[in-house]
Amino acid sequence: MLGRIIRDLVPTGDNNRNSEGAFITLKDGRILFIFSRYGAGGADDGALANLYGMISTDNGESFGDPYPILCAADFGADNLMSTSLLRMQNGDIGLFFLMKTDVEHCRLFLTRSADEGATWSEPVLCTDPRGIFVVNNDRVIRT
Repeated sequence: MLGRIIRDLVPTGDNNRNSEGAFITLKDGRILFIFSRYGAGGADDGALANLYGMISTDNGESFGDPYPILCAADFGADNLMSTSLLRMQNGDIGLFFLMKTDVEHCRLFLTRSADEGATWSEPVLCTDPRGIFVVNNDRVIRT
C-alpha cells in the first residue's frame, strides 16, 4: 500500500477540508479511520469541523463512505480535530481529540468505545478546563 492513494477525500462545497486522522485495527480485523471533516464555513483550523469515520473490511485496500462519529454542535463547540486512536488496557478503543469552543479554549478530550467503534462514551476532559492545548493527530501513546 505504500505510495498508493486508497481513497481520495476531495473537498466539496459543503466539505472544505478533510484532515488530521488516525487509524486503528479492530478486533475482527477491520480498520477504522477517524478524521476531521470541515464544513462549508471554511477550511482553517478554527472553522466548523466534526469527526467522521470510515471502515475498511479488506485490510486497507478500500474504505467505505464516511459517517459521523462526533458532532461539534452536540458539545457547543466550533471544532473537533487532531484525533488519536489507542487500544486501552481494558480492550476499549480510546479516541483522543481536540475540542475548540472559542479562540481561548482548545482542550484535549477522551471518549471510549467498548463495542469496537459502534458507540462512544461521553467525552472526558483530559486537560485544565482553561487554555489552549495542542496534541497533533496520532501522537497519544501509553507508556
